[in-house]
Amino acid sequence: MHEISLCYSLLDTVAVHQRANMNKSVSLVHVKVGPLSGVEPDLLHHAFLACRTHTIGDQATLRIDTSAIKIRCKLCGEFSRVSVNSILCASCGAWQTDLIEGDEFILQRIEFIAPDNFTESKERKHVR
Repeated sequence: MHEISLCYSLLDTVAVHQRANMNKSVSLVHVKVGPLSGVEPDLLHHAFLACRTHTIGDQATLRIDTSAIKIRCKLCGEFSRVSVNSILCASCGAWQTDLIEGDEFILQRIEFIAPDNFTESKERKHVR
């Protein structure tokens, strides 16, 4: 279950940003996971709950957004949304495609709680 090692890496990245934000409490860790990333969102969620214990993310919530698989056909140039088991151009049926989206694991945002309960965030940090 590599989701555990991903969570530890994620929490290490969050710790770097927490120090840069004067050690404010972390309230939310928001990630985007593609269906071809090899990451199972449910396993990631459970791993995060286990890994966050006794870390800077001890009270943080993990929000997981999933993306669609998007391709561009090399033959006709059309963009398509496809399923995991059928990465063919929806327009012409060709298999010669480029993956545009669907294999990502991205740290989208970290939210911190400031002493006056004002929430700040850091946007789009890639983790891998």
